[in-house]
Amino acid sequence: MVPLRLEWRLTSPVAGMSLPLHLDALVAYAITEEALRYGTAIGNVRDIANELPLEKAQKGDLFCWKASALLAEHIHGHEMQMWTRKFPEQDYADLYINGKFSDVKAKVNPETNMLDLKQYAAVMDTLRGQTKNHFQFIPVRHIDRFVAYCIGDIDRLTELLSPESGYITSIGARKRQSAGNIVKTGEGFAIQEDERALEYWEKRILPWHKEGYEPIQAAHIPPYWAVENRAVSYIHGDFLI
Repeated sequence: MVPLRLEWRLTSPVAGMSLPLHLDALVAYAITEEALRYGTAIGNVRDIANELPLEKAQKGDLFCWKASALLAEHIHGHEMQMWTRKFPEQDYADLYINGKFSDVKAKVNPETNMLDLKQYAAVMDTLRGQTKNHFQFIPVRHIDRFVAYCIGDIDRLTELLSPESGYITSIGARKRQSAGNIVKTGEGFAIQEDERALEYWEKRILPWHKEGYEPIQAAHIPPYWAVENRAVSYIHGDFLI
């Protein structure tokens, strides 16, 4: 394990991330994706990323990975972007009537050429679910790049995090709306040894108090979205973007 600095360059604004996105979260996701794609996953999916190519920091029963949050550099500002999606109701109605969906319970009565169903049984709900219409304003931030620091295995991390692997191709939320896309060329991702990581890996949510850090109710190990991982943790205000 060696001290490392990682960098991602972006081509589109970043969405989401009300709390910092941590490097170990990206590593855990990449390891899980790798196992699922190559069919090597055994047992509970959540257990695949129990071990990461990162060094641990431990105090008593508490631990976290020596991997910082992703730190934004060159923030050019915030804005609201509009996103809209209109569900094609007429097209889907035609498909229903023509029997193109095998799971549709309603059938066409050959005598009347009408659907045999109760009133409103086949109404498509455009207020929720997969048929929902959208008209939203999404807050985004224009950020040139993210950097992170860790103590880890440089070869394995390169294998997992390089955009060429296909596991990590964007940062933040709204990937399907092309937010936070990473540059696809060789300049999009870089990893190198950096002695500053021996100190800078602590630029993250910690499970114990450190001078300048404030208490927060949040996870400090992946998966960060899991409710059961939330606990009293500590964060420095400088890491919030």
